Amino acid sequence: MEVTVNGPLTEDENLEDWDWTPAGEVHAPEIDDRSLREEAVQIQGLIGTFRPPEHGVLVAGFADPLEDFDFGEKLVISSQGHTTPQAENVLVERIARLGEVALDLLRYFSDNPGDRSAHAEQILGYPLSDINKLLSGSLSQYLKRNGSGGWECHPWVLDQLSALDKSL
Repeated sequence: MEVTVNGPLTEDENLEDWDWTPAGEVHAPEIDDRSLREEAVQIQGLIGTFRPPEHGVLVAGFADPLEDFDFGEKLVISSQGHTTPQAENVLVERIARLGEVALDLLRYFSDNPGDRSAHAEQILGYPLSDINKLLSGSLSQYLKRNGSGGWECHPWVLDQLSALDKSL
């Protein structure tokens, strides 16, 4: 018995009188999706491993070993008349090319060793995500994380920052 209803049911029609036949179960096709799942696991493992590239001018000779430099004899006179070893000039130039935000962060952590990135966000006003990208990216060579999770400059960075400040 087939029942067709056009429009809303009226009070005279009783649903209990209808003869219902259940539909058969719908079977989903079986598909081997292991390769897709493995790819998804691999991609999820790569999330968060992005390291932003360091932008700036490449300093010639910076990758050379430092034992090639004779720190005592090779002196270069800066524009301010100060004499500094050539290797230090290379480091100062490299730090100067990091960019304004990175320099602000280096100066902040040189003045406030042990502070966390959230403190720098509150003081400097830069977004926390940008600060963390720089700390784990281009500034990772200049800063180290201490046991309490704060950041501090390597000792040699303080000298380079003061040399940079003098040259400005």
